[in-house]
Amino acid sequence: MTDKQLRQSSQPSPGQEPTINAIATAAALLCDDTQRDEDIAACLRVSRRTLARWKHRRDFQVAVEAIEVWNMIRLLHDVREHVPREAIDEVLARWAGESA
Repeated sequence: MTDKQLRQSSQPSPGQEPTINAIATAAALLCDDTQRDEDIAACLRVSRRTLARWKHRRDFQVAVEAIEVWNMIRLLHDVREHVPREAIDEVLARWAGESA
């Protein structure tokens, strides 16, 4: 699916609940953290106020949390591939000692 097709399938009709594609697209764009809310709203062809309302929806919040968890998993995977295990263990042990 092209970006244009994704944006078109993401557009809720005025006065209707957002589609799952709209929620997913908005959540992904927000987590990417490279665009302003105004730009994300424009991409989805909704108002900034509508996007602000979506941020209070539980399904939207869950989508954002899921993307953030996925991003953390990817980061941890990258770290494990490039950092020696002993160095990771040392940092974790130091952190555990400071947390106690």
